[in-house]
Amino acid sequence: MYKSSINYERTKAETESELASWIRDDIAFFASWACHILAYTFQELHPERVDEIVFIKPKPPYDVGNHVYVRKWEYAFDFSWWTREEELLSIFTNDYRAQHTGWDFDTVVLQVPLEQFCDENNHRKPEYFYGDVVSRAKKYIQKIK
Repeated sequence: MYKSSINYERTKAETESELASWIRDDIAFFASWACHILAYTFQELHPERVDEIVFIKPKPPYDVGNHVYVRKWEYAFDFSWWTREEELLSIFTNDYRAQHTGWDFDTVVLQVPLEQFCDENNHRKPEYFYGDVVSRAKKYIQKIK
């Protein structure tokens, strides 16, 4: 069963230290901090397996629960690899609403380059991670084969 990124949110210490965030295991790292890097890297490596990149964008007043994943047919690819999108969205919604009353979101199909997405949505660009995040994403994706 799918576990949403809320289960992998960074601790206060991890939020304050780029190194502490970087050394988390891959699932936690790509669930909460680098999901956008994983999705865009997956699209670069496997464009034939991507219909769209989708952004779960929380509605105001919330700024928690951002998530980016790849959509192919009725499936979603993220840190948890392939999951039915309906299941991902249902569990994601239930988990965030359980901790944040009234939490809601829009799904936004991304049609902009990674750098523009980062600028427009306050997400970290690859060059601002502690290490080579794109190489790390590629290695994680290669585990799927």
